[in-house]
Amino acid sequence: MMKKLLSIPTFSVLLLAQLVCAQIESNPAQGYTRFSDHTVYHSVFNSTMVKPDVANLHRITRGKDRMLVNVALVTNGSTDGGLSARVSGSATNLMQQKKELAFKAIVEGDVTYYLAPLRITNEEIMHFALEVTPEGAAEPYTVKFSKKLYVDQ
Repeated sequence: MMKKLLSIPTFSVLLLAQLVCAQIESNPAQGYTRFSDHTVYHSVFNSTMVKPDVANLHRITRGKDRMLVNVALVTNGSTDGGLSARVSGSATNLMQQKKELAFKAIVEGDVTYYLAPLRITNEEIMHFALEVTPEGAAEPYTVKFSKKLYVDQ
């Protein structure tokens, strides 16, 4: 089976597709949570989906057991890309082993999104707790979701 490799600009296209397809209500299991003024989009995918040259450019370690947590903040009702924010969070497995996520901003023109590496074991269920604070805001948005992750998928 051949896997399609995503380049960093492809993430912007995926983000815009999520904006167009998003429902009105919040749905963390589907990859977003809507707040009063903003929506936080999130996804987790295998790092091998990033092309090697793009991974080198952004210092991303690729591997079948290495995932990337992707977070973007957008203004409700806007088709603009991701906004600047402070993003932090953690991932906890069923054994209550907590891993702090170190998010790195990726800026493409006017679009900003955040990636954090996460090492996993196969079929590991992770519970994510994220805090996303829009630039200039005092209080963060809290997003929680769970996902079963697979090595090399």
